[in-house]
Amino acid sequence: MPEIRRVILTSDHHYGKRLPPQAGLVIQLLPSLIADSVSMAFRRRSRFAGKKPGWFKAATDIRFIAHEGEDKSELIFEVPRFAEAAPELYQQQELWPLRPDAWDTGFEVFGDVLGDISSDCRDSDRFDGGLLNHVLKLRPLFRQGIVRDIEVGSRRHANGMKPHVNSAVLDSAQRMHQTTPTPRRLKLHGTLDMLRVSTQAFGIKLASGEEAPGVLVQGDVCDLQGFLNCRVTVYGRAVYRPSGRLLRIEAEEIVRASDRDRFFATIPPGTPPDGRFKQTIAEQAVRGGLAAIIGKWPGDETDEQIQEALHRLS
Repeated sequence: MPEIRRVILTSDHHYGKRLPPQAGLVIQLLPSLIADSVSMAFRRRSRFAGKKPGWFKAATDIRFIAHEGEDKSELIFEVPRFAEAAPELYQQQELWPLRPDAWDTGFEVFGDVLGDISSDCRDSDRFDGGLLNHVLKLRPLFRQGIVRDIEVGSRRHANGMKPHVNSAVLDSAQRMHQTTPTPRRLKLHGTLDMLRVSTQAFGIKLASGEEAPGVLVQGDVCDLQGFLNCRVTVYGRAVYRPSGRLLRIEAEEIVRASDRDRFFATIPPGTPPDGRFKQTIAEQAVRGGLAAIIGKWPGDETDEQIQEALHRLS
């Protein structure tokens, strides 16, 4: 049976059941914000590329069914529990320890996202740059004074601690979005440690013992089953948290590793948007060519590693 969740809009104008102007923006954006949050919870990636799997469509089947209220405006939604919408996800071995509870809904997951944003948690794995930018689309409601606060119903925040969206939360989202490192091209050597077919997810164990999570964005992870527990090389890009730590790998290709690939056994650090990378590009434009990059690349790679990577990417 679907769960009922309420979203409460507070305004100094006391709209109540009449609903404030642009309340439709909340009704329109909330299901897609929750869908992005669900995708992050299970895949560490807020957006799907290509066809969405059946479990995801079922888990994000959110329906606006009514509204009511006297002073505050209450929007009422039906939403499925994960255990009922996507039971196959809870029958598989878990890749990451933060998978939602089976009896949660998308509202609980979105509430967790808002909690991390409001506390300025820069090392969170509950959101990426795309989801932060999506949350910021609620800004017009607050700029025009239409609403002062949006309370999002959640069963795990039932003791007066329900998650909220307000100007302070949006300011925090804006700061983190602006300072999140830009994704960068990646070549990474390690051992393919785990695959999850339903979410296209994988894990790479590095020589240091660190586990790097990833999502295969091209191809089918089923084709990689023969590589399990083998040394592989991943080509794609690294996506970072606002803290600069790796959030995920978006892999375009995973192949058996060669001996020379062992040079790429570490994850390159994230560079702030206004950091050394822009300076390096500017210097390259002035000096021209590869000479401006060698020795100045914004990471820990050697010149030999950079040459090899550029050869691969060319």
